[in-house]
Amino acid sequence: MRKIHEIDCVEVGIHPYGQVGSRRRHRPSYKFKAEFIEAALSNGQLMFLEDKHWRMRPHPRHNPTIELFIEEEELTARDWTVIGLLFQRNKA
Repeated sequence: MRKIHEIDCVEVGIHPYGQVGSRRRHRPSYKFKAEFIEAALSNGQLMFLEDKHWRMRPHPRHNPTIELFIEEEELTARDWTVIGLLFQRNKA
C-alpha cells in the first residue's frame, strides 16, 4: 500500500469517523462516514478509486489529517499518471 493523498478534516468540515467495536489495543478499527468520503473526494477521484483497492486511516501524528492509501502492485503507468493529475495538491 502506498500513500497517494492526505485529507485535512478541518477543510472538509465533517467529522470523518468513529471508532468501531475492535477491542484490540494495538489495532483499532475505523469506519469512515459515507458523507465524509463524498465531501472529501471529488467525483473524478471516487470514479478512479471505484475498482481499485484503497484504504483510509488517520495520520499517526497529525490528528485532523486522514491518509489515503492504494494498492500499488496492480497499477499501470496510466494509473500513476491519473493519480498524479487527480490527487495533486493545489500549490499557489
